[in-house]
Amino acid sequence: MANDQKVHHHQDGRPYATDAAALRHFLRGYFHQDLTDEYGTPANAAARFAAEAAQEEVAAVRRAWEAALAAHVGDLPGLNAHLAELGSAWLFSDESELAPVSAAFAFAKP
Repeated sequence: MANDQKVHHHQDGRPYATDAAALRHFLRGYFHQDLTDEYGTPANAAARFAAEAAQEEVAAVRRAWEAALAAHVGDLPGLNAHLAELGSAWLFSDESELAPVSAAFAFAKP
């Protein structure tokens, strides 16, 4: 997706397929059962992804990540369930873990 294109979302806040597919790919590749052994924290996994992936893919993941957070404000179990549906093996135990993951994606252009 080109950086100058507007991102469109479903009425419930979910991004359309391109961003969701990028988030699914990220979650399956980095938020797997060996996350702690391989990266230590979800933020470290996200930072590794941001360093290794193309900027366009990082931007797509960031948009989908932000949409997921916005759709589940104050609902950590709901967010965990949504991310698990997309392929995440990681379960966040505290909302304070979310901001460092978001920060790892911060330098990608929208």
